[in-house]
Amino acid sequence: MTRSLHNGMRVNADMLLAVPASGLPPGFYQVNSRFGVHNNGLLDAGLATYHQRAHPCGIAYLVPAALRAAAHALTNPNFTVGGFAALALYGLEFLVEGTDTVLMTDLVTANRPASACAPAVLRWQPPRKHLWQVEVCGAPVSIASPGLAVVQALAALRKEDVQWKVVDTPEHSATFIRAVQLVDAVRNQLGVDSADILRAGPGRIDMRWLTQVIITSSALADSPKETEMRLLAEPVVDGFGLVLSEQVPVLIDDKHITRFDLAIIELKIGIMFDGAHHWTKDRRDKDSEIDLSVIGEDWLSLRFSEGTLPGLPKRLPGVIEKRLASRRKEATP
Repeated sequence: MTRSLHNGMRVNADMLLAVPASGLPPGFYQVNSRFGVHNNGLLDAGLATYHQRAHPCGIAYLVPAALRAAAHALTNPNFTVGGFAALALYGLEFLVEGTDTVLMTDLVTANRPASACAPAVLRWQPPRKHLWQVEVCGAPVSIASPGLAVVQALAALRKEDVQWKVVDTPEHSATFIRAVQLVDAVRNQLGVDSADILRAGPGRIDMRWLTQVIITSSALADSPKETEMRLLAEPVVDGFGLVLSEQVPVLIDDKHITRFDLAIIELKIGIMFDGAHHWTKDRRDKDSEIDLSVIGEDWLSLRFSEGTLPGLPKRLPGVIEKRLASRRKEATP
């Protein structure tokens, strides 16, 4: 569901924070010198280790990005939250975990790197535009506007200060794919307008590159892996002169059966990405029932997982060719 962002909004990143009077109470984990978070609110240790591998300094963050941003912002009330930390406070669920909390201020003489219990601090001159305030724990927090936060996060991606694993493609660099994934996510989850991102860009990022990222992005991708799958499938489908559509519903007798992440409607080829939530027995049974139902309507359902997604560019052309040959045969008197 798209969130409604506005200047002065209250963010819900403070629910598990505690202010220790003298030491943390039992069951709490230290966020910084002032705040702790209940152990129930920590990330899975395996997930934290996964993100640690991509962190440039090897920092493992057990505290979720939004809670870290809230704690560090409340501890430093004269600073401004920016980049991925700001997006986490706004409620972005994807791509923010494992990234540093970045605070910005003109009150320091030099930049300071992040540590496990401290934010990164950047010296900057606050702009007259693109600054908002949000309410955290009843206190006002200065924060980059959504458009500016996206530009700052994209700049970090472009410098490769932030990375995550993506499938290599000849059409796009890994950095460009990550940038499109981020823009897709903020448009889909937060409802950030691409025009606001462009307006925050001048003087902060290469505008030709940013414009190309925006042109390539889509507000329809429900996850970063769907974005990745679209970028892998598009050049294949374009090469056949066909159209790749997103979020295509399948109705049988007016009953909604499923919605393909991607589809070549002309050939009735549906493409879906199955994440970890598809691995349970109940979900596998449901997916099998869906596949059997759509097959009866002449749809071909292609399911990809994280492990099989890199093979999409090699597998999809053969599937399209067979479908085209079948259609030509059917059209022959």
